[in-house]
Amino acid sequence: MAYIQSISSISHQESFLNEGFSAALEVLEPSSALKNPVYKDYIDSQFLRRMSPILRMGITAALSIQNEIEPKGVIVGTGLGCLTDTEKFLKNYLTLEGLVPPTAFIQSTHNTIAGQISINSSNQYYNCTHTQNTVSFEVALQDALLHISEGVETLLVGGVDEATEELKRVLVEFGLFNDQVITSGATFLNISKEKGESSIFVKDVMTNYKSDNNVQSIRAFLEDNQLSFNQIDHVLYASSSETAVLETTIEEGKRTNYIPFTGVNCTASALATHIAVDKMKLDASLKNVLIINALNPVNLGVILLQQ
Repeated sequence: MAYIQSISSISHQESFLNEGFSAALEVLEPSSALKNPVYKDYIDSQFLRRMSPILRMGITAALSIQNEIEPKGVIVGTGLGCLTDTEKFLKNYLTLEGLVPPTAFIQSTHNTIAGQISINSSNQYYNCTHTQNTVSFEVALQDALLHISEGVETLLVGGVDEATEELKRVLVEFGLFNDQVITSGATFLNISKEKGESSIFVKDVMTNYKSDNNVQSIRAFLEDNQLSFNQIDHVLYASSSETAVLETTIEEGKRTNYIPFTGVNCTASALATHIAVDKMKLDASLKNVLIINALNPVNLGVILLQQ
């Protein structure tokens, strides 16, 4: 049992500390720019200039929602990690003679983001990074729910990924997501076991890496939570095409493909979660909201939110 006390996203939408942003979402274009906050308000300028974009996003999104209660851990989901520094290290290795500067290598590892968040907030509690392709955020959230169930009071959990020109080039070569916008983004949630005045309840999270039938898997997930499709007030989904369950069970006005608004990255479902939370706070009639992540047909992630 865990409640979202606060949530923050840096994205291509006006989502950073902006309650109500979901009412004015814009369909992304290839030219859409990341809406960067003033990073120096959260990160010392002497460190900021040496940080890659993904570190700036992750640290700022996480620090922006820390309250007076220190989180007892930082959990990050990232599909591809620190691509900018990985590319920089590889280029240095291939082009420089002699010893290669270690900074890019040190900052290229996936767990750099979670580590830097803890360093910048002097947090010495649990620190973990999950890398599970397109369901990395869902796995991070599952980890957080386990800790809350074991008595941990509050945690920071997030999803962070970045786009680079090299990544876009590779995706084009493989013919992947040619009609979609490849994006960067960072979303962090402050979750706790205590219910707040306007907190949203994370009822359950499911991941399935070998689902032969997503419809059946989602139906079983809902049954485990004593719900049926007709009790779901809204569905946010990501898939290559609308699944049969969405077409036949959820009426058109109650379902939203979130990819046109989040763009494509491995943790786009984290921003979709923020959109869902924001919609629920704007509309009290949304009691049960489902986030279905089938961006990669092999991996299925499902998040159930309630208020």
